[in-house]
Amino acid sequence: MSAIDEVRKWLEELKKDGSIRTDFPPPADEECYNPVECAPRERIEELRDKHLRHIVKWAYEKSEFYRKIWGKAGVKPQDIRTYDDLEKLPVWRKDQQRKDEVENPFFGSRVVKELIPYVPALYRSTGTTGKPTLHPWIPEDIEAIEESRARWVWSGGGRTGGAFVDFAPAAKGSLIKIMTGVARRVGLLHYHEEIFGYQADPAASAAFQLELGEFYKPLSTFMAPEFLITLGEQFKRMGKENPYDAVLPGGTPLSSRLRQELRSLYKKPRGFPNIIGAYESGLATECLFSADKGLDLFHDSEDLSVFEVVKPGTRQRAAFGERGELVVTNFFNHIAPFIRFGMEDVFENSFTTEPCPYLWQNTKDLAKTYSWTPEGHLQRKRQRVNALGCGGNYWRHPGYYPDLSIDS
Repeated sequence: MSAIDEVRKWLEELKKDGSIRTDFPPPADEECYNPVECAPRERIEELRDKHLRHIVKWAYEKSEFYRKIWGKAGVKPQDIRTYDDLEKLPVWRKDQQRKDEVENPFFGSRVVKELIPYVPALYRSTGTTGKPTLHPWIPEDIEAIEESRARWVWSGGGRTGGAFVDFAPAAKGSLIKIMTGVARRVGLLHYHEEIFGYQADPAASAAFQLELGEFYKPLSTFMAPEFLITLGEQFKRMGKENPYDAVLPGGTPLSSRLRQELRSLYKKPRGFPNIIGAYESGLATECLFSADKGLDLFHDSEDLSVFEVVKPGTRQRAAFGERGELVVTNFFNHIAPFIRFGMEDVFENSFTTEPCPYLWQNTKDLAKTYSWTPEGHLQRKRQRVNALGCGGNYWRHPGYYPDLSIDS
C-alpha cells in the first residue's frame, strides 16, 4: 500500500472512531462540538493509546529523523503501547528542526518524502523564536486539524449560523484556508479582515464588523489580547456597543488583568478562554465555564494529541506539582510528525483526569443522545437532547510560568 493510501485509510478509521465528526455542522444548541470529547474515560484512553501507537509506528517506518533519534535512544515502535510509554522517547525542539532543514534541504529528514507530491500548499512559522520553520500539510491531515480547531471555536462560543471574523496576518501561508475549513465544520461564515485590513482604516473596519454583527449571530473572533483591546477601544470611541458574542484570545496567555480589560470592552461574551499549543501540533483549550469562573482549566483532545510536563534535560515527566517543559505529541500529522516536541515553555504539572466541574453535572445525560456500537464506534440516537456540558473532556490544569526558561 502506498503512503498516501495508508493515510487515507487511517483518516477513515479516525472518522469511524468518532474522532473526526462527519455530520457537521452540529445543531447550534449542542454544548460539545464532538460527543467523543465527553466519552467515558476508558474510551478516551483507548482512543488515545490506539492513535499513539499508530503515529509512532508510522513515524519510525516513514521518517528518517525519528528512526535516527529513536535508534540512539534504543527505542522501537513496539516499546510504545500506552501514554505512559511516551517517557521512553526523547524530547526534541525547534532548534533541531532548523538544523535538520539546513542539513537535509528542502524540508528536512522529519518529513515523509513519499507524501511531498501531495502537499498543495506550504506554511511557515511566524519566526518569533528564530528562522521560520516549514509546515507542509496534506489535505487528509488538514481534516484532523480542522476538527481540533472546530472543537476550540465551538467551546469558545462559536455556533452554527454565526460568523467568524479573522484578523490573522496572511503572511507565510497563515491559517486562512484552515480556518475556512473550521468555519465550514462549525457552520460559520468565515470573513478574513486581516490585521492590516483593520489598520488601513480602523473606523471603516469597525463599522463593517457592526454590520456583520447585526446579521450573523453569534459573531466571534480570534486574535492576540493586545489587538482585541485596541479593537474594543475603537468601538468605544465610536460610541457603539461591541458586536462580538464570542472572543477567543490567543498568542499571549491571559492574566487576570488582561481578562478584566477585555471584560470592560466586550460585554456580551460569557468568558475569555485561554489556549495552549500551536497549529502544527495540538491544542489544549479552556472551556467557557472555566473562563467565566477564572479557573484556568484546560481541556485536552486526547484522541488527537496529548501534552506532558517533562523535567528539562530528561525524558521523564515532572512529578505532580513540579515545574518542567511543556511537551506535545500530535496523532494526526503524517507528513511531518510531531512526537514529544518540546515547546520550551515552563509549566507546572497539575494535570488531572477528573472531569470538568461543569461537565460532571451533565455527563449522566450523554446516554440519552449517543451510544457506542459493539465495535466501539459512536452513533447518534434519533432523539436529540441539549445535555452535554462544556466543550472539553476531562480537564487538566497546567500552571504557566511565562517569565521562566526551561533552564531555570
